[in-house]
Amino acid sequence: MEAVAALGVASAIVQLVGFTGRLVGDTRELCKSGKPAPEDNLQLLHICDALSKISDDFSDLDDQLSEDDNRSTASARSAVRELATACKRDCDSLKSLLETISVPSRGGQTWSSLRTAIRSAKHRSKIEAIQQRILRAQSTLGSVHLQRLLS
Repeated sequence: MEAVAALGVASAIVQLVGFTGRLVGDTRELCKSGKPAPEDNLQLLHICDALSKISDDFSDLDDQLSEDDNRSTASARSAVRELATACKRDCDSLKSLLETISVPSRGGQTWSSLRTAIRSAKHRSKIEAIQQRILRAQSTLGSVHLQRLLS
């Protein structure tokens, strides 16, 4: 029984060291770059902006497809419109979350960088969950868009 307890303690220590190492690495990266957020978060913000614009294009799908009703049924148009709306909503919530994590860029502010790294680590699982939903919607909307272009 003591061996199992020792293994549990060792596992917890390894996790703590790994988390602390990532946190220190993220803090150093932010401090050196002088950027308000980790590079991954900034790229996600850019992708969300682009997807929001694309989702807006899909929201007026009824106007574009009503001219030729053979191309799509009303239920399919409605499903695509709902998917585009959900994608835009997820993008907006991700942007909002990423903006709360970011701090104003002051270049070399260690404590600001540490706060940003901690916030980023704290919300990492939520960011990844929203990111996965957006990727699924993006894949589907991309297929629909390609189909619209080819037909």
